[in-house]
Amino acid sequence: MAMNQCCVLGCDRVAVIVSRGWCKTHYMRWYRGAPLEGVVKSRVTEFVDGCRPCTVCSEIKPASAFGRNKKGLSGKQASCRDCQNAIARCRAKSSIVKDQRRKHSRNYSSKRRAMLRNVVCENIDFDKLFESQEGRCAYCACILTRGSVWSPTRATVDHVLPLSRGGDHIWSNVVYACGPCNSQKGGNTPTEWSLRWQ
Repeated sequence: MAMNQCCVLGCDRVAVIVSRGWCKTHYMRWYRGAPLEGVVKSRVTEFVDGCRPCTVCSEIKPASAFGRNKKGLSGKQASCRDCQNAIARCRAKSSIVKDQRRKHSRNYSSKRRAMLRNVVCENIDFDKLFESQEGRCAYCACILTRGSVWSPTRATVDHVLPLSRGGDHIWSNVVYACGPCNSQKGGNTPTEWSLRWQ
């Protein structure tokens, strides 16, 4: 990706928001409704008469508008609380979008495998499924964890009658299982799997 200069006059920063050609500072100013014109302060300055400009929005604000930071200049953060809150809202939105994408991809991959095998396929709410099992593995009843980090107790989706054996992708055929139980069961039915261990 080519790094271009911010298109706002008087700004010599690298443009991060490529579609608009703005640096992060000018994007945050636009996001908060502040005007884009004016010289952007790129460095933190000392408080003069109890006020200083914010490094993000460049508005001159009193010291009370800045959060505490032991390592910061004068013991304060470089950006004001309003800008910090706007950045936090942007990050929260992006994490929500990531969770929605993760849920969609998990549901889509299971449905796609089912459709390729020409079996009955329905939308499954995996959050409700997790709650209905009270967060426990369907086979060994261990407490499951949810997330993207691998652990032996991480919840994995299992088809009781496997798709490879003609099982459907429906609510009654899908359960949550821990990783070890799901991989040991493999393409077997629960009765075949339990007979292997007797």
